[in-house]
Amino acid sequence: MHLEHKPSDETDLLISAVNEADLGWKADVCKYQKSNSKYGGATCEKPLMLAQVKEDDDENIQEETDGPKQKEFGV
Repeated sequence: MHLEHKPSDETDLLISAVNEADLGWKADVCKYQKSNSKYGGATCEKPLMLAQVKEDDDENIQEETDGPKQKEFGV
C-alpha cells in the first residue's frame, strides 16, 4: 500500500511539533504547505537524489583505515 503525502494544516502542525522536539532527527520541511512560512522554499523545488552520486577516492578511504591498530579479541 502506498500513501501519498497531501499537505494540510494538520501535517504542518505535526511537522512543527517534531522539528521543535529534541528527537535527534527533523521532519522534512518540504512537506509543509507552500503557504507555510517554514516551507523549505527553493531547495524543495530541486529533484531529490536518493542515490550516492560521488564515490570516495582512495585517499579518503586510506585515512579512515590508518587509525590506531587494535588487538584481536582474545589474543
